[in-house]
Amino acid sequence: MSLFGGGNSSAGAEQPAISALSIQTAGFGVAMQICWGTNRVSPTLGYTSNFIATPHQSSGGGKMGGGSGGSTTYTYSSTILMFVCEGEIRNFGKVWKDKDIYADISAAGFTFSKTGTYPQTNWGFLDTNHPTEALAYNGTALVAASGYALSGSATLGNHSTEVAGRCLSATDTDQNYTDAHIRDVLSDFLTNPHFGAIDAKTAVLTLDTDRMHDYCQACGFLISPVLSSQKPAHEYLTEWATVANAGIVWSEGKLKFIPYADESFTGNGVTFTADNTIRYAFDDDNIAEPIKPKRKKSIDAFNSVPFECLDRANDYNKFADSAKDQASIEQPGVGLRPASTMVLDCICLPGIAIQIAHIQLVRGLYIRNEYTIQTWCDADLLEPLDFISITDVGLGLNAARCRITAIEDDQEGKLTITAEEAPEGVYNG
Repeated sequence: MSLFGGGNSSAGAEQPAISALSIQTAGFGVAMQICWGTNRVSPTLGYTSNFIATPHQSSGGGKMGGGSGGSTTYTYSSTILMFVCEGEIRNFGKVWKDKDIYADISAAGFTFSKTGTYPQTNWGFLDTNHPTEALAYNGTALVAASGYALSGSATLGNHSTEVAGRCLSATDTDQNYTDAHIRDVLSDFLTNPHFGAIDAKTAVLTLDTDRMHDYCQACGFLISPVLSSQKPAHEYLTEWATVANAGIVWSEGKLKFIPYADESFTGNGVTFTADNTIRYAFDDDNIAEPIKPKRKKSIDAFNSVPFECLDRANDYNKFADSAKDQASIEQPGVGLRPASTMVLDCICLPGIAIQIAHIQLVRGLYIRNEYTIQTWCDADLLEPLDFISITDVGLGLNAARCRITAIEDDQEGKLTITAEEAPEGVYNG
């Protein structure tokens, strides 16, 4: 055939048929995701069969239909079943398939779904056509279809679906009926009999989250986390406690989530009552050694806190911004001092993420001093996050309010208490 024409055209080339579904990643060993609230979840292919390559013959070209040849192309379909997340969920929402968006799973081509109940029934299609492979997959939310259209290269494509998951409110009167209360997520994450981090057969865990819940409700702080990878439980707990502006304390046989907020206020029909009780007053008469001060370096007093969250209004894409203290930035010799980016993928409402970042910004700027106290006082009186006062003439402290961050005791009963300064209002952000 001549490069620039003039030669005889050859017969239409035939495209070879692909013989099986092309799978880019294997689902074996992938952790089953858990979704609380409402978020966008990427499913994992769990089962496939009945791969079909359908030929399509095109006629040859040429003037007046005189061309010869033609070509054969193929479209592909397969029976597929995809695991979405741990159940029980409420329902499925929109579906994203590569660059296309569908209103629901039916519009996307799925003909069967389960919400992950215990137990749940098999897919009737498999019962009829592949009875030995028909499984109920109890506790797993899933979608499936027979004859599901594949891409031109016989791949499944990138899928994700909106999931109204676990711990949604039962009514629309106490939250936005879309996200989840942090208290409910914590309880389910730790104590759920099917996947909880605490095995109820070997340990009993009592949670104390009432005051934290009041604070979060009054602020409107709600989350929709998706657990898509395996990591230590304390990392998730720390992230959610940060959103709740709370510290985590093990005391009196309970795992307590104690809000840092020190101002009472009412919001969303709920009143949060701050506990500002001074639990102990330290002075020269009840310390074993001189109090040791430590001040955070100016360079570590960040005046900008960048953050990332998800934006439900924008198909759950990333939303990035930062909370800044412009007055600090404009001070001579200071300039912009950004902290590490806070990743808040458990938040799908940017307005909440902005508030969380601002709280961290204010605490980082205005809580600079830390004190180490050694004493013989009764350990039962104090626990982390308690307020104390410190009087020390040499340090210029006169009943200065501080907050305990850590307590250690030695074999002889002497306590080493670490406390940070606690100016009023700073903990609220």
